[in-house]
Amino acid sequence: MKHEVLLIDHTANRLLTVPDSAAALERLGHYPVTAMDCDLATWSLTGPSSLPIRVECAADELEGLLSAGCPAAIVRLEDDLEAALSRVKHLRRKDSAIWLKASGASSFGVEQLRRCAALIRAYDLAGFIYCDDGYTEPFALEARIAQAIAALGCSVEFSPSNRFGLATANTLTAVRCGVRRVHTSVGGICCDRSAAMEEVLLSLSTFYQIGGPQFRQLSGDCAGILAALGLRVPGDKAVIGTDIFAFESGIHAFGIRQNPALYEVIDPETVGLRRRLVLGKHSGRAAVRSKLEDMNLPLPDDLIAILTEQVVQLATRQKRSLTEQQFQTLAAALLSERGDHAAG
Repeated sequence: MKHEVLLIDHTANRLLTVPDSAAALERLGHYPVTAMDCDLATWSLTGPSSLPIRVECAADELEGLLSAGCPAAIVRLEDDLEAALSRVKHLRRKDSAIWLKASGASSFGVEQLRRCAALIRAYDLAGFIYCDDGYTEPFALEARIAQAIAALGCSVEFSPSNRFGLATANTLTAVRCGVRRVHTSVGGICCDRSAAMEEVLLSLSTFYQIGGPQFRQLSGDCAGILAALGLRVPGDKAVIGTDIFAFESGIHAFGIRQNPALYEVIDPETVGLRRRLVLGKHSGRAAVRSKLEDMNLPLPDDLIAILTEQVVQLATRQKRSLTEQQFQTLAAALLSERGDHAAG
């Protein structure tokens, strides 16, 4: 399998409403984002954008949206949709496009899919957005998406829910079935309708060699985009969290130094992160000695033993690992004390 996969972004629905979002949108443009989806309320507040915007609406809102000059619309599959499409025929420009969005598409049978296909052909719609409700696991989804692609005969996009944490896995299933356009959001913040962009990008590159293998700006870009929304990347966030390449216990510290592949599926620098040794309640002398070497703080063995005990006590008391500053302070205090004794 070797084909281009494009991203439909949902982060923009929130990003476009904040002041000074230009830098964040520029970061988003570093990746294969072909369109940004937003709702009608967001679109009414936005100005020109460097990335194409598609606006989602209900059937009874479509006429007003096209009259306002929207070039790309997403209309939900509803009972009165065909009547709405008939009313707007005269409003459509040659360069305008309308996508059909179907929620709960994983429950559709063949006949329902064929009715959607007929609607798409009759009104020259751009494609079908397959929205999974999150209750379908990857193995069952594969057959359903294959059935949808065969029945629809048009461009199919995949919009997953992360209800059970399967959005990325289901997105990869859709790609294996031949879907070329998938819905994502940075950090997975729009988890009801998209997968985490960084997870999808890295998975496609690692498992299927789709897209560039280098994403050295990825963690920084994602952090910058989320910061524009007033959000922080959780330390344990897959792919971009600063703590996912942190290791603590002595045996892990030794193993990482000997062979990083024992604990890491990718090199941290691939996504712009770095490996970190953190010290906590499970750390032993080997980890403390290694940290001292990294920080160019030479300490004799007897002080390393004392420092290790202090590290464990402090980490236990504060219920988290030590910061770099805390460790430096403890080490400096021991050195200073030893110096005072020597001077005395």
